[in-house]
Parts: sequence; C-alpha cells; structure tokens
Amino acid sequence: QLVVSMSVASTATISVIDASGKEQMRVKEKLLPGNNTLTYPQVSKLASGVYYLRVDNGEAVITERFSIIK
Repeated sequence: QLVVSMSVASTATISVIDASGKEQMRVKEKLLPGNNTLTYPQVSKLASGVYYLRVDNGEAVITERFSIIK
C-alpha cells in the first residue's frame, strides 16, 4: 500500500522508479484532497531494493523513497 497526501483533487501520474532510474510502473489515478491509500499488487513483484515513488499532478511533483525487503 502507498499513501499519498494531496491538497486538492487532481489526476496524477504515479511512477515507481528503481535506484538505477528505470521506471518500473506507471499509472494514472484520480486523487482526492487529503490522504489517498493506493494499492498496486504489481509492486509486490519487484525485487528487494530501493525505489522512488513519483507523483506528478501537472502542477507539482512529489518524490518519496521506499524500500522493498523480501
């Protein structure tokens, strides 16, 4: 699960990028103001390592680092 907090409702492009800069996943989501809990089963298939979650709504970009440990 990924939690993304937005100040206004918007459609955002959500990407998961590995430590080498390769995009592993990209989806578009409609996000509401406040916390949005997103579930992507395909993230669980990624190898152990460091990844970056990138949320781009066209006006701002949020990048968060996370790790997968198996």
